[in-house]
Order: sequence, then structure tokens, then C-alpha cells
Amino acid sequence: MISELLVNNIGGIREVSLHLKGRFIAITGESGSGKSSLVRALELVSGKRAQAALIRAGVEEGEVRAVLEMDGPVACLPDDLQPQEGFMVVKRIVSSTGRARSYLQERPVPLNTLTAALSKVIAIQSQFSQLELLEPGLQMELLDNSGGNQLRGSRSELSKKFSLALEHERKLLEISRKRKDIESRYQDGETFLSRFSKMELRPGCESEWEIEMNRIAERLEKHNRLRLSLDRMSGGSSGEGLSSSIENFCQDIRPILENYPETEKILEKVLSSVQELEAFLRSIASDQSEQSIQEEFEDLERRLGSLRKLMRYAKVDSVEDLIDFAAQTRSDLEWLRESRNIVSELQEGSAKLKREVSSLALCLREQRRAAGTELERSVNATLQDLAMEGLSFGISLKPMEKVRHSGADEITFFLSDNKHLKGPVSKIASGGELSRILLALQAASPDELLPDILVFDEVEAGLGGRSAVLAGQTLKKLSLRCQVIMITHEASIAALADQHFKVERDGENSRVVEIDRDLRVREIARMLAGDPDDPEAEGLARSLLENSQSTGL
Repeated sequence: MISELLVNNIGGIREVSLHLKGRFIAITGESGSGKSSLVRALELVSGKRAQAALIRAGVEEGEVRAVLEMDGPVACLPDDLQPQEGFMVVKRIVSSTGRARSYLQERPVPLNTLTAALSKVIAIQSQFSQLELLEPGLQMELLDNSGGNQLRGSRSELSKKFSLALEHERKLLEISRKRKDIESRYQDGETFLSRFSKMELRPGCESEWEIEMNRIAERLEKHNRLRLSLDRMSGGSSGEGLSSSIENFCQDIRPILENYPETEKILEKVLSSVQELEAFLRSIASDQSEQSIQEEFEDLERRLGSLRKLMRYAKVDSVEDLIDFAAQTRSDLEWLRESRNIVSELQEGSAKLKREVSSLALCLREQRRAAGTELERSVNATLQDLAMEGLSFGISLKPMEKVRHSGADEITFFLSDNKHLKGPVSKIASGGELSRILLALQAASPDELLPDILVFDEVEAGLGGRSAVLAGQTLKKLSLRCQVIMITHEASIAALADQHFKVERDGENSRVVEIDRDLRVREIARMLAGDPDDPEAEGLARSLLENSQSTGL
């Protein structure tokens, strides 16, 4: 419970120090007196995100400090932030720039640490909380929380199995998409890898092969020119070449130069040289087989053609990129083969999880039915005490076709007069009836789910007369289980409080003072009649206070 609350420069409050001793505390005051500033301060203590608009006009910082009495350690906190001697100190400092600092045990902490620590310690319900009853999600939470550990355990187990089933489906979809992509990307991939492996490619081989082809082309050209020269020399198939012409020439000139003794020697030398040259050309030509050179050229041409065909398949521009592509292809196709087993395992696992999820959903439905029956009984018992004798509260479970994290049930809170009227609370309940249902549900909550501190911000809106008195008595009973702080305009509720604070306006400042005895009588009289000096209202106020003390509520 909160034992101390210090508020500086929040809303209309300049400085307030409250010492809270009761379990049921009333905070009252005229409209516009600044009660909402106290609510904002308590929201900051509970871990709500701060805003610059919360700061009192004209100042740079606002601060809220609360001392909480704790029964035990807080699970999510380290040792140095745990309650000391049963007390925890919470502090929030908000600047005019909108920045805020949070502290636990006077140590700075992130806001999410503070929020997590206090999420089950303090809860604030405003007059708009009744609207939450219209949300199907909240109705389900209220029902499930009323069912105890077994129901909550079943829902938690269902949620885990459902998440696993979704994860299996996600993996299956992801693998199927990847398989489809690989199959599309690597059509004839195995053929490509087979041809790639046979070629024994290495970085730079394309350039080497092109250089070698150019060298062989030059050799082939020289060989062709040699053949042409030999044919020219020998005359080819006609036999009328240079050799024959020179021989004929020598025959023709010999008679002309017969008077010169050296002529025969010279002519023999010429003929011998021609024959030697022709023999030399033939020997070179026979050593260089045109067919072998041509075959070597064509082999390189085929290898380059095959290489470029592979590069076009891979859509790359270099052998290095082709080698990388082949490695990736080999890896992807290997994964494709292995993924068949993965898909099979996932499909089996998914089918098993779906069966388990369906079974858990059915089990959860039965537990919800049992919990709903008990919650209906408890809420209706409280509603009878809240002047709603003519209406009864009910819970409807409608099976859904698909299972979700929370089960396969559509849950609806409804009201019925057991005759002709029956419908969802969202359509037929008035504001006052919603307030009483909300209070009855709160009263029906098990102790372990109640926060240590419950702050009600004018939740009696829409109530009056006997129903307001009964609501106050229910709140009083609730305060035996947790500390209840009630911001209220209802005199009959304020009269039941253990401790009473009044908020009053003093110029631009809001003051908060604890009131007792005559001052409390005057405040309740004001709440009853609008005039603290009204004798009739004063008498009724005293009566309300005396009845509260005499009944022990």
C-alpha cells in the first residue's frame, strides 16, 4: 500500500505531502479543484509515460515521490532495487521539455523497469474503465483470470503450442518459397554442374585459351603460306613450278654459255640449290601437319564456346564469377535435395501440433465454461447487493471455426431479465450498470490477481441513491483485500472511507488536506447539498458517518 505521497508542480498542485494510513481512502473536492492532478501523480507512480503538459505552468520540473509498503520481493527486480525493510521508494521527475527520469530506491532506472515492477502493484481505473467492458478481448481476460492457475496454465500452454504451430507453418512456407525459387533459378542445374566439372576451369583460363588460339592461328597461317610457297616451288599437281622453270632455264642457257668452262659448274650449283630448297620446304611442311594444328585450334574453339555457353547460362561475365556461381549452384542444389526431409519433418510436426492445439482448445473451452459458471454466480451475488436485482449477468461462449492464441472461443458478457430482455452488455447496459458490473468483476477477482493498490477515479459515475451506497459498501469490502483510493463525488461512498482528503482551490494552486470530524461532516454535507452549512445536509452527513462506523464497514 502507499504510505506516503509527495507531489511537486504537477498540474495545479505546487506542493503536497500526504500520509496515507487507511485501506479505504476517499479524495473529494469541488469540480476543477485539482483532484485530477492527484490522479496524474498516481499514474506517474504506476509507470505511465510522462508528458510535458503534466508540469505546473511556469516551472521547469515536476516531481512525484511515493513510499510503498511491500509484503515481499518483486520478481523482476535485481537485489539492489528490492524493497528494503518492507518499503519501496518510487520517484518520477518530469521536465518541461517532456523528458522524464525514473527512480526505484533512489536509483535511476529505465521506465520499462519501473513499469514492470509496479504492473501488479498499482492499478488505476477511471470512469472510462467501464468502456473496456465492451471489448471482447478484455472480457476474455477477465474470464480467464477468474479461472485460477489451471485455466491460465491451459491458455498459456495453448498459446505456446499455437506459436510453435505458426512457426512450423512459417518455416514450411519459407522453405517452399526457397525451393520454388531454386528450382526456377537452376533449371538444368545438374547438367550445368556436370559440364562445368568436366571443363576443369580455373581463374584466368579464358584469357590463356584466347592467347593460345591466337598463337595457333598464326602457326596455321604460316603453314598455309609454306604450302603455297612449296606449291609455287614445285608446281603442285601440274609440276610447272619455279623448280621446273629454273631447270628449263638452265637447259636453255647451257648451249649459249658453252664457251665458258665455269658455266657447267655454276649451273649445277644452281640446280642443286633449287633441289635442296625444295627438299627443305617439303621436310618442314611434312613436320607441321595442318590437320593436327587445325584440330588443336578447333579443340580450343570448342572449349571457349562451351565456356561462354556456361557463362550465358549463369549470366556472368568472367570465369571467376562462373566458378562462384557453380559453387553456389552446387550448394543450393544440395540444400534442395536435403530440404525434402526437412519439409517432411515439418509437415509431420505441424500436423501433430495442430492436433495438440485443437485438443487444448477444447480443454480450455470446458475450463472456461466451468469458470464462467462460477464467475456468473459470484458477479450476480455482488450485483444483487448493488441494487440490480432485476438483471442477471451471464457469459456466453461461442465456438469459432479457427483456433487462435487465446483459444477457439468468442466470449460475450450479457445481461438478462430472465424474461424478454437479453443482450450483450455493450448494447443494453447503461453507464451505471456498467460501473456496477465492473465493480462486481473486480470484487470477484481472486486475491492473487488483485493489485496491492486500486485507484478508482470517479467510477461511481452513473450511480446514485441506494446503488451508490451499495457500491461504496462493495468498495469497502474490496479494501479489506487491497488498498483502495477513491476519487469521488458521491457522499455516501466518501463517508465509508477510513481516511478522507479534500482537494481545494487556492488561487492558482490546489491544496490537499486531510479532514476529520467536523471538517469531514462539512465536506460530506457540501457533497450532499452543495452547501456545507445546510442544517439538513449536515445532519445527513453525520448520520452517514455514524452508520459507517456502527456497521464496521
